[in-house]
Amino acid sequence: MKTIAKIYISLALFSCFWASIAQAQTSFEEDSVFHFAGYADIGYGLVQGGGEDFLSAKFAPIIHYQYQDWFLFEAEGEFDFEDAGATEKSSALEYASMNFFLNDNLTIGVGKYLSPVGQFVQNLHPSWINKLPTMPLGFAGGHHGSSATPNNDFGIQARGGFETGDTSRMNYAIMVGNGPELIVEELEDGDLIIEGLDLPAKFDDANSDKAIGGRLGFLPIPNLEFGISFETADAAFASIRPADAHVDDGHGDEGDTHVEEGDQHADEGDTHTDEGDDHGEEEDDHSGSLIRDRSYKVFSFDFYFAPTKIKNLILRGEFASTKLGQGREDEYDHDKKRWEAWYAQASYFFPDQKIETVARYGNFSPAGGEKSKQLSLGLNYVLKSNSVLKAAYEFNNGSSGDRALFQYAYGF
Repeated sequence: MKTIAKIYISLALFSCFWASIAQAQTSFEEDSVFHFAGYADIGYGLVQGGGEDFLSAKFAPIIHYQYQDWFLFEAEGEFDFEDAGATEKSSALEYASMNFFLNDNLTIGVGKYLSPVGQFVQNLHPSWINKLPTMPLGFAGGHHGSSATPNNDFGIQARGGFETGDTSRMNYAIMVGNGPELIVEELEDGDLIIEGLDLPAKFDDANSDKAIGGRLGFLPIPNLEFGISFETADAAFASIRPADAHVDDGHGDEGDTHVEEGDQHADEGDTHTDEGDDHGEEEDDHSGSLIRDRSYKVFSFDFYFAPTKIKNLILRGEFASTKLGQGREDEYDHDKKRWEAWYAQASYFFPDQKIETVARYGNFSPAGGEKSKQLSLGLNYVLKSNSVLKAAYEFNNGSSGDRALFQYAYGF
């Protein structure tokens, strides 16, 4: 009898165990939500003045997983293709973060995230949201171009919002991340130059301190918002790229040759002797003149206005300035540097015809580069809120020629 009792008790305990596991699994499944989203686009550009016409395509899948009402994981990948005489392909993890909803006014996010500095990069860059086929000059971030604004970072951020009156609200975002690295290139004569800034959003931090930044937005009325943003850090000197290994986007290029800092930027016995060069007798190992970390400061201002008296009209604009501090006198390229950009945009939607007109004027002044101005005029046919055909013409005052652009964008 004792043996039979033990068997019954064991079976009962085993049944209770599996019943609790099944109940927990059922509860987990009921409290979990998986969501697949993203966007895709395909475009064609006709370049005036002898430039190469191009075909481009992008696929950006986004995955969301939410558990109950306190946890959200989100991640976006990006796959790009462009053919402008030569085929270029790239892929990147745009962001991947865990978000914890502490209350109605505060969310904590950890991981790789889009920078909260400014408005365009974090909220407007997806092609089905952006009203023109291209991004504003200087606001490309890591999307194939130099920029006056950061694109993403790795760290922790806090976001939220709260009411300040009957019709007014404020929203905020504060971040602490690893910060940018300097893109340092070696010229043929052995000199070093700072070509730009890279936000690799890596787990390892090359900077001597953390980047701190954020954005504060104020809506005095629901259809008007003003935002100010900042970021400050020490931009790290992590490596040197050969002069022919230019990097045009924030994702980096696979196969880039990096010379590590410990290499001291010189080969033993290399005297950098040129024919007819009076410095042929001097050995230059650059050991005391490498570029070092520089102070990095970003300031941004943005606005949005949808006047109630002119329905379907949207006005927005943004200004951004990135500054690098001065280096020591014995360093290469020790002067201060600044990247500045701004744009103003107006769009008007004719709902009966599903037609939208867009005009944007922008200006970009890169450090040590040619100042560029751009006027873009666009006409969109809005099939649905997430499906749009775009046609635009860009008047470029700078190194780029004028362009006629066509794009289809779809968000899902």
